[in-house]
Order: sequence, then structure tokens, then C-alpha cells
Amino acid sequence: MSMRKPKILIVDDDEFIRQLIGTILSKEEYELIEAHNGDSALHEVEKNEPDLIIQDLNLPDIEGLELNRLLLAHHSEIPILALTGVELKLGQSGNYRGFVGFILKPIDPDNLKRTVKRFLN
Repeated sequence: MSMRKPKILIVDDDEFIRQLIGTILSKEEYELIEAHNGDSALHEVEKNEPDLIIQDLNLPDIEGLELNRLLLAHHSEIPILALTGVELKLGQSGNYRGFVGFILKPIDPDNLKRTVKRFLN
């Protein structure tokens, strides 16, 4: 009996960032899915039902907070981590406008792995 690997959707218009996250997480037992913009992210969520989303706040087609709102409207059970170059102030509920947490750029590999594990458990 094999257990299903947790699915992580990586949403970033920068291919280097998507590849970097993929490389860091490749040694873990995850199935990684990529989206290069908000529209493809919405498509991948419907198609693959990820267990976690790592989403850039600066996307070319849909503003990051708007994409987060659209995702939460239909998939509120999926935790979403913001991928950002600026530290966000988390509210009293521990989130920032629907994001459960954030990953800072430049990406710290140990912090990324720790944060992903925390929200998949």
C-alpha cells in the first residue's frame, strides 16, 4: 500500500525561482506542480488539487492578493504561503490576508523545507 505524496503548487512567473524551489524540495517526498501566472495557477488547482500552494505576490496577469482571494473562495482548505521579497506582518490569526505564512526571497533552503513541512502536517 503506497501513500500518496503531498502535492505542492509553486506559482511564480520567474522560472529560476520555480526551479530553485523544485530543487530544494526534490529530496523530500512531494509531488511538485508549477504555474507561471495566476491563470495557470487557477487551472492547476482545479486539475491537481494541491495540498499546499507557494505563491509569488507579483504575478504578470493577476495581482497576488487577488489570486489568493480567488483561490480561497473555492479552495479555502488549501494553505497558501506567500513568496515575497519583503517581510509581511502576520495578523493575530497568524495569517496575512488569507496567506498562512510566507517564504522570503532570497530563499533560505532550510527555512523553506521547515515551513512546507509545518503546513503539510
